[in-house]
Amino acid sequence: TLFRSPLYPFEFASRRGYLLQVDMSATTFFPYEEGTIDFDSVVKAQSLVKENPKADKSLVGLNCEDFLYALSALAFVNGEKKITLSGLLLFGTTKVIHQLVPTYGYSFQRLRNGAVLQNDDIGANIIEAYSFFKGFVALLRSEEEYHVDGVRYAANVYDEDALREGFCNAIAHRDYALLGRVRVCEDESGVTISNPGSLVKGLRKDSLISAAPRGRNPLLSDALKRLGYCEKSGRGVDRIYAGSARYGRSWPSYEGSDEAYVALFIPKSKIDGPFTHFLSSRGEGVSLLGIISLSYVRRAGQAKNEEIALALSMPLAREETYLAELIRLGLLEKDGLFYRLPLEEGGSKPVVLQNEEIFALVLKVGKANGGELRSADVQSALGVQGDKAYSILKEMVKRGMLKPISKGKYARYAVID
Repeated sequence: TLFRSPLYPFEFASRRGYLLQVDMSATTFFPYEEGTIDFDSVVKAQSLVKENPKADKSLVGLNCEDFLYALSALAFVNGEKKITLSGLLLFGTTKVIHQLVPTYGYSFQRLRNGAVLQNDDIGANIIEAYSFFKGFVALLRSEEEYHVDGVRYAANVYDEDALREGFCNAIAHRDYALLGRVRVCEDESGVTISNPGSLVKGLRKDSLISAAPRGRNPLLSDALKRLGYCEKSGRGVDRIYAGSARYGRSWPSYEGSDEAYVALFIPKSKIDGPFTHFLSSRGEGVSLLGIISLSYVRRAGQAKNEEIALALSMPLAREETYLAELIRLGLLEKDGLFYRLPLEEGGSKPVVLQNEEIFALVLKVGKANGGELRSADVQSALGVQGDKAYSILKEMVKRGMLKPISKGKYARYAVID
């Protein structure tokens, strides 16, 4: 369980945040004094609001103090001007944040073959942290080429909107009562973005794609949305998944999350050129969940409505509306109970991974992991959900390719040479 009963006094704030009973970011314990606010960060935020089409344009033209009040960074409490925790985190000076919120901070790391290429810890406010994050993402920027009918195309290895949304979620939903840093780490396998604090009550790590938006720090989340950093609808997770799904890459995963941290992993996987071209040439106007649904069908080759709904943790009736729209747009075909991608112009169907290719890929992942693997490794490599990964592992055990070496939720399998 996440919390024992009775609780220690220092656990009260985390418990109430987990139950969504209190918004810690709206607390007003901090007096507004000279040197509390970094007004250079305020001016930078005002400039970003002007330039960003996603930002709340009602904030444009306000002076610095009105701008802070509009974002609820400042508040009057019993006739005294106070700064909210949200305001302090967004615009506070590094010195004051360190004194008043010692749990706050960020780590940015890049690793290669055990060597540390970058390891920066910063304690600046969120506005400055975003600037640093933007520079960090620029270091990850590289293109992967693919060819369709002899024509060269290219796409970024990591979808930058997905990275930004993952970073925003880590800031907005972390538990500020706990020690620890928001960590962004890139290595040979992909990018991990983690934050202190568990998922709030009602959320599960295997059902985040279609879960109703809810957050631990609503005031801070709202300010980030109005500033244009986060998805306005609060549905950032589907954008994170769609960032990989639109290129036929392995889906992101929250399987590394536990009671202490929420961890998003965006795998570095090979682009599916034919599917990417198919979607970019024929998929204009498709919803994010529609893109994710198409990606699942692509990986599976064919799938029933129940399988797609399960993969997206979505009620059947709701998933049926997305599938009906995809059929209407000519992006899916239905054959009996099964949905498949349609023929492309020219008559060639996009390549679908066959069983032997899937098994070969799973064995490759296992060997790269020292001869062992878990269901989460298969999910990440193939972009499938738990049930599908389990059925693949079960079949490979039956064929003598793998040997189970532990049981239970985190069962491990050994590669048989």
